[in-house]
Amino acid sequence: MRALIVGTERYGSLGQMCHDALTEIGVESHAFDYRREARIHGIGSQVPGLRRVMRLWKQYRMNQHLVRQAARIQPDVVLVLKGELISPSTLSAVNSRTQARLVNWNPDNPFNPLNTTPALLKSIPVYDLHFTWHQALADRLEKAGAPRVAYLPFGYDPRLHHPVELTSNERAALATDVCFCGTWEPKRERLLAHVTDFGLGIWGNGWENLALDSPLRACWRGPAIYGDDLSSVYSASRIVLNFLREQNRDAHNMRTFETPATGAFQLTTRSRQVAAWFTEGREIGCFESPQELARQVKYYLGHEAERRQVAQAGYQRLKRNTHTYAERMQRVMDEVARL
Repeated sequence: MRALIVGTERYGSLGQMCHDALTEIGVESHAFDYRREARIHGIGSQVPGLRRVMRLWKQYRMNQHLVRQAARIQPDVVLVLKGELISPSTLSAVNSRTQARLVNWNPDNPFNPLNTTPALLKSIPVYDLHFTWHQALADRLEKAGAPRVAYLPFGYDPRLHHPVELTSNERAALATDVCFCGTWEPKRERLLAHVTDFGLGIWGNGWENLALDSPLRACWRGPAIYGDDLSSVYSASRIVLNFLREQNRDAHNMRTFETPATGAFQLTTRSRQVAAWFTEGREIGCFESPQELARQVKYYLGHEAERRQVAQAGYQRLKRNTHTYAERMQRVMDEVARL
């Protein structure tokens, strides 16, 4: 079996983890980073009018390159992770030249105007199979023309997400009472403003958007981190915060599994899906409002033994169940076989 992963191949990205997981389960896996192929750079990219022309040209070239790459590899399965820049005609051309099954797994909500494109929406009926991390999206995908939809939650990669034994110097450099790793957003800023007095550390992009007088500026430790670096920060932190975006409400995100995989204590937005995997107060901490977030942080920082017990129980619960990306990719291949 041969697969072509069309996604972002950055270290610690979903694309890289799926690529490695397919290899682990015995599938010959190839990667195509469509965003890197479509990226524009150079002097012309700074000129607004020329930038638009360059962007369209790069996207056209990327689509053509994808067809040629697929024709050369001749995969049995093409797994596209989101694919907002890939046109329906490109997908049809790939299928025509390879007879591969076309599969889409979108880590975002394809119907959210902030996370979609006309090309992505028009491509929905072209795929043979869609996977979704949110069961509520299945009906919408089917109404949009998806011929088949299956539920597939996120997972974790044991090679990247695991407890880390830190040296005293490493722990001193990374230790926080409370940490948050993620991109700046106004809502996240408002939430974190309630816990700045609890030894907060922030890693992520975009936090330069903070007002100059924001107390959160003193909490920002650096840009986004992934893989082993993320595991090290989590291992050095007493409480790891996980905020579910609006599109993830009542669902989960990638951090839902990555955090307990490191043995860290997770304090996350309360949701029905998370409650199906972890018992609140025994294996995970949850909150709903900013006020409850602050109360929970204060409580668990003041109850060290209980916090450690919950973190360990969450880690053991994760290990008892199979939530690795190798298991997720096996489910993908099993669903494709059923086609």
